[in-house]
Amino acid sequence: ALAYTGSPVDNAQVRYRGVREPRYPFWWSYYFPSAGGAAQEIKNGIINTDALGRFSIEFTAIPDLKVPADPNISFRYTVYADITDTAGETRSATTSLSIGYRSIYLSIATKDHIMENEEFELSLASYTLNGEFFPTKGLLKIYKLKEPAKPLLAKLWDNPDKEAEFGTNWAAWPIDEEIKSFNYDTEDSNPFKVPVELGTGLYKIEAVGRDTNDNDIGAFLPLIISPDPERRIFPIKLPFYSKMITPTANVGETFKMIWGTGYKDGMAFIEISSDREIIKNYWTKAGETQHIITCDILEKHRGGLMVTIFFVSENRN
Repeated sequence: ALAYTGSPVDNAQVRYRGVREPRYPFWWSYYFPSAGGAAQEIKNGIINTDALGRFSIEFTAIPDLKVPADPNISFRYTVYADITDTAGETRSATTSLSIGYRSIYLSIATKDHIMENEEFELSLASYTLNGEFFPTKGLLKIYKLKEPAKPLLAKLWDNPDKEAEFGTNWAAWPIDEEIKSFNYDTEDSNPFKVPVELGTGLYKIEAVGRDTNDNDIGAFLPLIISPDPERRIFPIKLPFYSKMITPTANVGETFKMIWGTGYKDGMAFIEISSDREIIKNYWTKAGETQHIITCDILEKHRGGLMVTIFFVSENRN
């Protein structure tokens, strides 16, 4: 603790508390049920600064035993400290540290929307649990996923029976075949980048490797490759799919968005509005299960568009 003049604040009272919370990779919910766990205070107390204005807090980094001891899960330990000097003035500070079952974690990333046969870049980075780049080697694999015979709607209630091969979460559908694989090394380039080109469909990107203690590490990325906009039949067995082709559009440009359904037939009602004013609304063509939504952007559309898509199948919307 230092005064504004830079001199140490000795014998100041420090009230502190330590909080532990689990951290899951973003893809966890795609493949595994919620593991639970919540922020929990594990230590608190009152101490004083020394003659140099310093203080130290010791605690044991105990994991939450309700959370699986999975290598992809870590825990963030945060210490909150309120320091009050002899004049009664209080200042606060916070610091945190991440600790887990592995010393390195991997992260896979790519662009948000990808069309079939479009070259795009897969990016893989390796970090310490506290976000610092750390080199490692391993294998990056691309799998194509199997698809059900017809689209599956979300369950309205839990099914106590054994889970079928295909659930309503497409990212967890079984692997059909391995498409490509790459050896990666983040020593010279972190993140490691590789150009890829894929056909339309559902994919799972997986990275595997080992950390400094020779423990297995890995990461996943579920990926949809959109069909060519010129198609009229949507080829992927998803009940409903929509994605912006142009996430942003300036005045004088054209906004584009793709909609599709994996059902054999189905029409959608499209409505585009701006500032509570309907620009246009219409039904998609019968017999076509894929449609490109477009809107020319005018000056009065500044501030954004709202696109609403109504689609009903199996008495569900």
